[in-house]
Amino acid sequence: MNRKNRKYQYADLKVYVLGNPYFEEHLHRRRYAHHFTILLVAYGIIRLQVNEEVQLITAKTLLVIPSKNFYSIVGMEAQGLVYIVSFPLGFAFKNNIKRPQMRLFGFLMMSFSKEVVLTHKEAALLSNLIGLLVLGMQKPDTTLFKERIIGFKFNVLLYELIGIYYNQDPHFRIRATKKAQLVIRFFDLLSKHFKKQHGVRFYATHLTVTPEHLSKTLKQITGKTSKQHINGFIIEEATFLLQNNLTIKNICKRLHFGTPRSFGRFFKRQTAVSPLAYRRKMTSI
Repeated sequence: MNRKNRKYQYADLKVYVLGNPYFEEHLHRRRYAHHFTILLVAYGIIRLQVNEEVQLITAKTLLVIPSKNFYSIVGMEAQGLVYIVSFPLGFAFKNNIKRPQMRLFGFLMMSFSKEVVLTHKEAALLSNLIGLLVLGMQKPDTTLFKERIIGFKFNVLLYELIGIYYNQDPHFRIRATKKAQLVIRFFDLLSKHFKKQHGVRFYATHLTVTPEHLSKTLKQITGKTSKQHINGFIIEEATFLLQNNLTIKNICKRLHFGTPRSFGRFFKRQTAVSPLAYRRKMTSI
């Protein structure tokens, strides 16, 4: 990968590759981490300020900076290469909501920065995974399955990173907040009942909260309301079923819509195309 400073972006996911001799232009830029930030020093030494604390980050060191923190690279002690991956929590949850994991949610929602010194093998692995992610982000928008390619590569990076933290410190534990627990329980319920239960009230009742509180919490943490997540699950299942030989009537029954017409209206409202048009599009690829 080119060692010049580079910024890559796909949707809300951003990747910065900072290397000599072009590193200086990024010094002293104070950034507010609206998003969850992963910083990897592949080689070299940098001085990094997180909020009011300045720390020396050496080669093969990984640092996560939770959202709502200020950070700035204030100096460089040796020539180096730094990767920064930044994303909102909603982007991570979008790719991991089918079977939410307590450790994943807890890790992404921690409130303090955490530094880990990597082995050579771990540093090389994460550098390569970030490189593969960038290659996916650089693909033309017309690339078939580009969104899923990026999503899969992002997930591999995220799970490898979390695994490194827990493997290096078996006692590393983050207690999930009540809000995080509510989100996890919601997605667990949703993954079991979304085909039959399309309304927010069903999930709120089972979680003993009001529909308004549930939607507000989900919006705050994941960037989407409960209804948006319910619709997303249904559409994902519908698009999968439409790629099989099932009739629209059978798909309608499986997803518990009253009539094919009501299913068609719902599908078009969510995707801007009818179920049949979507099926024709997929069979023509």
